[in-house]
Amino acid sequence: MGGRILVIDDIVTNRIVLKTKLSAAHFRVTISSSVDSAVEDATKQVPDLVFLSLNIGGARAQTICRNLKARPETNHIPILCFAQVPLDCPEIDLLDAGAGAVMINPVPDEVLLSKARAMNRTARKYKDIRLRENFVSEISVPRRMTKRAASVGCVSRHYASADKLRSGLASEFAGIVDVLEHGEILFSNPASSAYDVLLFGAERGDCSSTLNLLSELNATRAGQAHGIVCILPGAQRREIAKAYDCGADHVFDEFPDANVLSLQIQRLSDIRQRDEYLTVCIQDGLQMATTDSLTGVRNRRYAMSKLDKMSQVAQQTKSNFALLILDIDHFKSINDRYGHLAGDLVLQQIAETLRNTLDEPDLLARIGGEEFLVALPYCTENSALGIAEKLRRKIEALQFGEQSDAPFAVTISIGATLSHGGCLIEDIMRAADQALYSAKSKGRNAVSLSLMAA
Repeated sequence: MGGRILVIDDIVTNRIVLKTKLSAAHFRVTISSSVDSAVEDATKQVPDLVFLSLNIGGARAQTICRNLKARPETNHIPILCFAQVPLDCPEIDLLDAGAGAVMINPVPDEVLLSKARAMNRTARKYKDIRLRENFVSEISVPRRMTKRAASVGCVSRHYASADKLRSGLASEFAGIVDVLEHGEILFSNPASSAYDVLLFGAERGDCSSTLNLLSELNATRAGQAHGIVCILPGAQRREIAKAYDCGADHVFDEFPDANVLSLQIQRLSDIRQRDEYLTVCIQDGLQMATTDSLTGVRNRRYAMSKLDKMSQVAQQTKSNFALLILDIDHFKSINDRYGHLAGDLVLQQIAETLRNTLDEPDLLARIGGEEFLVALPYCTENSALGIAEKLRRKIEALQFGEQSDAPFAVTISIGATLSHGGCLIEDIMRAADQALYSAKSKGRNAVSLSLMAA
């Protein structure tokens, strides 16, 4: 299905013709019962797109757009307005009221359908953003969004043409506008691209090279990282349709009013900035979900999942991995004697020492109040004991409370086991716990090894 479209039009024949065309292209089309009930119809149905005819009058159309954008249920729905020439209100007023685009009738069928597909892509972006906003509100504390100036890269086959685009936009645009070589955009890293929007331009009567470049960009993931606007002077209907189907958000067959172009580019930039912001928030949330908030190392949930994967790799490669469980000796007495703040500082410094001592592939996690877990892939018995002993000595050498009148040292006991692939994680943890118990029984500040059967 191409998406759900609500058609708002006073003229019955227009509604029938439009519904027939859109339905044949696999869109699900409903007709608003009346212009007066259009906003209520949209609120109940929540379509993906709204097609609004301006034969109802520009003032009424602006009111409908504003009311749709004022409601949380419908403010994300793209609105496409259809108008006759001359317009009875400025295009920029319709866009300011919330319209997504204005097309002049009669609109060729292939252009209409390609524009509908393009706006449906926009609708999916908005839907994705709304879903992620809800997700962010549940998994993390949203960070403050800092809005930056929109950035535009002007692209054309010839530098002079791209520079002309830049000059035409820069007069009314408050953001960053640069000229790009037409080839370099195909090889840019979409995650670090400096531009929110790519503005493509062609010389009159020569759209093919721009469309080919747009097609190449659409075939790469880089094309998904930008808003795309095309200015194709004198373009034929099939060329306009191709531009939309190659990923363009807006296509103009003449250079548009600078205010209109600036507003459309700013909206595309807003979408991208919102997308980037939510991506960072989700990364923050995932980090919080897998990280111990006090020490900054991984938490038990992450450690158990990672151990399972390490066990699978060990089984596939017929290798071993070592598991160490480290417990701070007499930690309760530290809290009782020096206070919980001192206990927190001990945990933080021990975690930092462990992190700085271990190598990159190793796993470090806090799995209990004063317990840490270390997993060492591709490890032998001797190297496991050597690393455990090194960690024990590093912690023993630490000094705490040096700024107070009662400095103190801390020791740890370590239980180690060596596991082959295929062992249950519960059995591996049990063996390491038994080894830890043995280390405690030796008088603490010791390392003990418990080997599992192969």
